Amino acid sequence: MQRPRILHIFSRYGDVGGEEVCFRAITEELRAVADVTPFVYSTAELFQSPHGALTKMRYMLRNRDVEEKLRECLRRDRYDAWIIHNTFPAMSPCVYGLALKQSVPVIHYLHNYRAGCLNGVFYRDGSPCFSCKNGNYLPGILHACWRGSAAYSALAAATLYKTRRMGTWNRLSSYIAVSRRQRELLIQTGIPEDKIRVIPHFIRQKTSPAGPPPPDLPRQDVLYAGRLTQEKGVLPLVQAWERLAPPGRTLYLMGDGPLRGELERYVASRRLESIRLTGFIPHEEQGAVRAACGLAVAPSLWEETFGMVVLESWLHGTPVIVTPRGGLPELISHGRNGWIAREPSADALAETLRTALEEEERWPSMGAHGQQLLSSTYSPAAWLQSMGSLLEELRLFRQSPNIAAS
Repeated sequence: MQRPRILHIFSRYGDVGGEEVCFRAITEELRAVADVTPFVYSTAELFQSPHGALTKMRYMLRNRDVEEKLRECLRRDRYDAWIIHNTFPAMSPCVYGLALKQSVPVIHYLHNYRAGCLNGVFYRDGSPCFSCKNGNYLPGILHACWRGSAAYSALAAATLYKTRRMGTWNRLSSYIAVSRRQRELLIQTGIPEDKIRVIPHFIRQKTSPAGPPPPDLPRQDVLYAGRLTQEKGVLPLVQAWERLAPPGRTLYLMGDGPLRGELERYVASRRLESIRLTGFIPHEEQGAVRAACGLAVAPSLWEETFGMVVLESWLHGTPVIVTPRGGLPELISHGRNGWIAREPSADALAETLRTALEEEERWPSMGAHGQQLLSSTYSPAAWLQSMGSLLEELRLFRQSPNIAAS
């Protein structure tokens, strides 16, 4: 089998986040069946460059630095396909224009809802918002949805509008969504239904440095792991915990973000001594907190595209409570590997937490069921099988790849 050559493109945000972690993992797995060249450009490269403010604004519409670097890649090598993960905000729509001129398949791996939302999450002012999903970004400008600035939001809207005017969504070869719910919402933004393939994320089981905790270790505490932002639902979780006040247990909030100060003030003013904000803890140093927590919660208020936090919890043998938002409930078999709250609210989370705490003796077996799914449905091998099928449909292999052997 001749290995296809793939140009793998990602525009970094300010900080390393979940999208970049997935991009790196996908890069490594793709190398089992293809020769992959990562092309990564950071937002900082543009905004910290010596260009003046007006030039930086123009570069969001057409980044000539990125364009030249991509042309240099094309001068050095011939690529059989492009996989684009993200171009916003710094790479600009020029990436799509250049890709479409190459007469090779172009796959867009979608981790958010940027096509129909300036902030990419379909969430504004405390509730889901779909005002811009059809490509009219005026509501997003008026509400300053990107970076809290109407001016920046107008620039983001111009970038996305230009992408639409280029006919990009109809011209790309294929799209990858990571959940069925994400696919439904992407269709509403104008992305062709017949081009969207659902391929869930995966997790490598070897990424757990210490493995599951010993079975005799008490794991009575509860964990939230993720960004401390409004749309993640951390405050309703804290309020739910406050209502229950379960004796002898601790709720760990592991992560950082713009909501941290407000949460610290809330916890201090209410004297909620059973809630601990740990701040960000690197993956390799999370062992002690993970070992103490036998239950995890993903209380999201927005339409989560997937829910890597669920897979990460299962990796440690921990069942998860989720809200019925986005792709989260697709991961959970209610009462078997976790629980699905009836709605994303403090009341519903309190009800579900109470149920889960009353069924503490089932946590190990429920976590074990989640771990079984990591070896099958959400394994690297399962992902590679699905991805290989898509690449084969796009005729990137001269003969069928031996995915199992890979």
